[in-house]
Amino acid sequence: MMKQKPIIVLLLLMLLGIPLWGENFLHHRIYSTILVADPEATAAEVVSWAEEAGGYFLYNSPGRVIIRFPVEHTAAFRPFLESASEYLFEYSSDAQDFREEIVLLQSGIRSREEILEKNLSYIDKTDVEGTLEIEREVMQLLTEIEGLKGRLNRLQQDIRFSYAEVGLSFQNTSIPRTLSSSFNWINSVDFYGFVEGYHPSADSAGGRPAVAVPDGLAEMETGKGFFSAISPEGLSLRLRTVKNYPEKDIDFWTAALGKQLTGVGYYPAGDNRGFKSPAGKGSYFEWGLPYIGEDYLYLTAICVKGKKILILEAAGEQSVYSRYREALIKSLESVELK
Repeated sequence: MMKQKPIIVLLLLMLLGIPLWGENFLHHRIYSTILVADPEATAAEVVSWAEEAGGYFLYNSPGRVIIRFPVEHTAAFRPFLESASEYLFEYSSDAQDFREEIVLLQSGIRSREEILEKNLSYIDKTDVEGTLEIEREVMQLLTEIEGLKGRLNRLQQDIRFSYAEVGLSFQNTSIPRTLSSSFNWINSVDFYGFVEGYHPSADSAGGRPAVAVPDGLAEMETGKGFFSAISPEGLSLRLRTVKNYPEKDIDFWTAALGKQLTGVGYYPAGDNRGFKSPAGKGSYFEWGLPYIGEDYLYLTAICVKGKKILILEAAGEQSVYSRYREALIKSLESVELK
């Protein structure tokens, strides 16, 4: 049975008209640390290189730069770093092949669109009860199609642009890739990592996190310990659990998270606010951040339930986020651990 899967994928490729060779389906990620005389000037040089290549930066500081650039410039990135630095401490890269996932998403979209077209053709030929049933099926199909298209758009963006994270040091030591808090889970609450789709660790023991899907979003399949949803415009929501260690209450963790994100330059879009959910008392912040030359809003919400902390994140371009904001905030009241 395992040998049949590649054959099925190849058949789907041909049916969908997707080239078997010659087209890139790889998402490249690069992590590096370099020794430099002037971290601030080198950070600006790395950003300039990305922009001249047709890319953009996600994060820029004297200690760390995160950029994305067209995949065709990937081979030129290491020589650039070597020329821009005193010494290249670390350079690691990997590539994830999205061909199979893209094919399956496109096939899923096409099959649902065909079923949708058939259902729509039946509406005028049925009685009232039949029409209502068809309408329910149509709404379900539309929700599934929107979710699949959101995921497909994300993958296509990842294929077109490589991701690179560069640590800059003026000492002969490597530096961390995160702006460190003394609490590990707080380091994982990161807008740029979230919008780029990278999943931090989650505690999958002791129940699955759940939240009512906000209107307009579609739930995505995720691993244990995660809940995820996405809108057609790309606004993402993620809920996960981590261990409440050291075991503290919601007030302590709210203060710690707010202090950390404010300290690294996040701009609070209003005051911290509280909410109540089946999981217990919670609190949330909204932050304004730049991303790809646009203003984004980032929601961070936490809820403490015994030995667990539930973390909900959502982010989108400002106008998109504003359209979904009411539904997002309302959904916090349904956060629970099943």
